[in-house]
Amino acid sequence: MASALPNPSGVEGVGGMKRKVYVEGSRPDVQVPFSEIELTGDNPAVRLYDTSGPGGDPETGLAPIRQSWICERGDVESLPAQGPANAGRTVLRARTGKTVTQLAYARAGTITPEMEFAAIREDLDPEIVRTEIAAGRAILPKWSPIPRSSSLSSAGPRPMTTLGRLFPRPMPGSGG
Repeated sequence: MASALPNPSGVEGVGGMKRKVYVEGSRPDVQVPFSEIELTGDNPAVRLYDTSGPGGDPETGLAPIRQSWICERGDVESLPAQGPANAGRTVLRARTGKTVTQLAYARAGTITPEMEFAAIREDLDPEIVRTEIAAGRAILPKWSPIPRSSSLSSAGPRPMTTLGRLFPRPMPGSGG
């Protein structure tokens, strides 16, 4: 989808077309969004970090894009949510003895789809992301059992500098 953008700066070479594009990871369900701006002449298009988010229907919320990533690791279990407002809903919880954090996966030598997503977004090799997380120099601020996260970003002084967000925030004492 492309939309025309005005060129208020009058900077020559900016073509004025912006579109959202996706870069696919090593698997088809890892889709990283970018904004691509077309330039004039023989200049190649420029890809920029896309912060628009995935959107979503207010009635149903965000799509659980991480659901399969979380469940395929086999270290969570689905349980009925508690409380009258959650009737019919389920929640994911770490299986007994399991730690379901990106830090634990990184220290075990596992590159998760979440790490690959951040690596593509940051233009890094996924192994660098894993190594930086394992060493405590970077984080993926996502509470693992939340499949409806809106953005996967990293935070840390080197080499990644983007501040990630949590949707929703983890409960205090959840270990995430």
